[in-house]
Amino acid sequence: MKQILFFLTFITLVSCSSMVISKEECQQINWEYFGTRDGAKGISSLGEIVKACVKSDYTVSSKSQDDFLKSYDISFNKNYCIKQNAYNKGLVLVSSVFHQCKKNRDELFSAYTLGKTRGTLKKQISDLEQELRMNVFHSDEIRRRKKQSAAQIENGQAELDSIRKSTSLLQRELRSLKLELSKLPMFRI
Repeated sequence: MKQILFFLTFITLVSCSSMVISKEECQQINWEYFGTRDGAKGISSLGEIVKACVKSDYTVSSKSQDDFLKSYDISFNKNYCIKQNAYNKGLVLVSSVFHQCKKNRDELFSAYTLGKTRGTLKKQISDLEQELRMNVFHSDEIRRRKKQSAAQIENGQAELDSIRKSTSLLQRELRSLKLELSKLPMFRI
């Protein structure tokens, strides 16, 4: 149980960029395990682990480092240096270290290039689709504002027509009243 807890704690620490490891934890590290794990990912954490152990006043032996490097190399070439992985790394546009693989470099490079080409095209398509969605959104917004403006203009025109009609009636009534006034005799004192 203690080893499992140590292992989980160590995994968490190794995943952090500035790890802190106690001297006791450094003494218990399974260097082959971490070499195998890192090799499968194509990323070595050896330097970080050694640095953290040195900060804890623990000197990592050259045998421990060799164990890590041997298991890293085996895992790297067995688990990382495969066509499917090369293709997948290219597909998500992640840079690769396939040039470090000992075998099948041309096949790995071809798989990586194919994945990268597909990934690049997918990204371009996704970017264009996003831009198209934004254009459609903006077009819809402009149409909505245009309709609002047209409705406002239509309302304004109706109001203007109403005012013209009212003005015409008032002018007619004014003329009528003026005419009626003009027909009245003047009162003289």
